[in-house]
Amino acid sequence: MRAEYKTTAIVLHSIPHGERGHIVYIYTREAGRLNYYLFSAKNGVAQVGGNKISLQPLSTINIVGSPPAKGDLHRIKEAKAAFITYGIYGNIVKATISMYMAEFLYRVVRDQDANPLLFDYIIGSIKSLDAMDEKSAVNFHLYFTLNISRFLGFYPENDYFEDSYFDIRQGQFMLIKPQHVAYIDRDGSRLMGQFLATKLNAIGDIKLGRDKRRYLLECVVAFFGHHHDTFYKIESIKILSEVF
Repeated sequence: MRAEYKTTAIVLHSIPHGERGHIVYIYTREAGRLNYYLFSAKNGVAQVGGNKISLQPLSTINIVGSPPAKGDLHRIKEAKAAFITYGIYGNIVKATISMYMAEFLYRVVRDQDANPLLFDYIIGSIKSLDAMDEKSAVNFHLYFTLNISRFLGFYPENDYFEDSYFDIRQGQFMLIKPQHVAYIDRDGSRLMGQFLATKLNAIGDIKLGRDKRRYLLECVVAFFGHHHDTFYKIESIKILSEVF
């Protein structure tokens, strides 16, 4: 990477470092996931070159960055907000979903290589969540999580059919219940099939309760974990189920 670069970036996570700074984990369009160090970050806000920028999850910023002289922490020389999501942080449902999305991306999208299609999908998802009504928002995290698999190479291979089970290991809907525990039950598989077949503007029409919503999300996250050969513990899933 050249000495200085410009990119649009999505904040995934930040942690305090010392008395004056934060380490910030960011996903960029041109370079994939990068780690940055920022000075003088307070209360979720940092000041760079006279501009205040938010470090809240899913904040989107245009930056001028420089690679590290040593170690793996880049520096941000200039920054300004790319856009502001007024509709998310004033709504408890949307704010909780955005927290989940950021944690999911922080845990799952570990690849350092650029993936512009994935980046554009995430940006489009942030804008969609910001603009949608609460009826649709309560199902948005399921739609977002299922469809991001398109950009990671393991979108479910076949369509749902009646009374089938989704086999998490195979990534397919199956007529016979799998002889292992990594599958989604019939009702959950039916709901998953609905999400896979439904356009974004109609996801509010999918009816499911708090417990089934959590169950299906945990199963879908397990589907990602199987393909990455790991177990993802997403803390914000519990918070989601407490809010709605």
